[in-house]
Amino acid sequence: MKKQLTIVTSTVAALVVALLSANRAQAQYNLTNFTTIDDPFGADTVVYSIDINNNNLVGAFRDGNGEHGFLYDGSTWMTLNDPSGAGGTTAYDMDGANIVGYYVDTNNMQHGFLYNGSTWTTLDDANGVGGTVAYAISGADIVGSYVDSSGTLNGFLYNGPTWTTLDVPGAIGTAVYGLEGNSIVGFYLDASGKQHGFLYDGTTWTTLDDPVGAGGFAATDISGNYISGVYNDSDGIQHGFLYDISTGTYTTVNDPLGADGTSLDYINGDYATGSYLDSSGTQHGFVATLTPEPSAWVLATLGGAGLLLVLRRKIRA
Repeated sequence: MKKQLTIVTSTVAALVVALLSANRAQAQYNLTNFTTIDDPFGADTVVYSIDINNNNLVGAFRDGNGEHGFLYDGSTWMTLNDPSGAGGTTAYDMDGANIVGYYVDTNNMQHGFLYNGSTWTTLDDANGVGGTVAYAISGADIVGSYVDSSGTLNGFLYNGPTWTTLDVPGAIGTAVYGLEGNSIVGFYLDASGKQHGFLYDGTTWTTLDDPVGAGGFAATDISGNYISGVYNDSDGIQHGFLYDISTGTYTTVNDPLGADGTSLDYINGDYATGSYLDSSGTQHGFVATLTPEPSAWVLATLGGAGLLLVLRRKIRA
């Protein structure tokens, strides 16, 4: 196990008070006010989602007994272990009291889950004989991926009674990571096996490729006009990114402490979450603020006066 750094105990409640509130002018945005979030019960922490209405975070950490999900409300850490998850549990997203993710059973098979605070419900796509992972939830809609009998990765949308497969046309593999309304994002593998991000609005599939993402690209979440994600550069180093749909602009996002890479996993309003690797190779979660560049602040002020991957990044072993 890697050496664990000193645990940062800053609470989400204090963070929300301290962080700036970003003005959503039509401009290029960056992430600022990075705050490290480390689960006190283990090392290698990832923050996958934030509920800004209730100041809750969900994610995963690793200890000597494997991988565990967590829920953090700003003062209390609650470990989340699906009762069937003998091989580990990861919490990816939440909507109110509902949390989704996946667990690994005794046969090393992945299963999606929905946890409502008291009951764990297994979510397995009928075609997912090779495993199912639930990545995101919004209301009654859950998205994720499954592996079929031929070993192909497929995206899905589940709305309670119905499972719908979502595959980019012509792709040899698709995974859905995030959704907002009718818009979903994720990644696909083209015929040559190269990885690309995508945006799907229910009708049109749009490829998303950061110009500097030579080593692969994935879109992880969407909020309004902004899409978050990760790419690998030509040296294999991972970076987060923000994509402004309205302007077609990509902005690289690196945690200042992320000497070995940054992953941007989720955006919600003016906040974002993810993880970074420090110089010793230890993984830490973070929360940050989505803020406009200085020039955008000037424009907003004048106007007022007159945010490689076959499955979503897992905890490093």
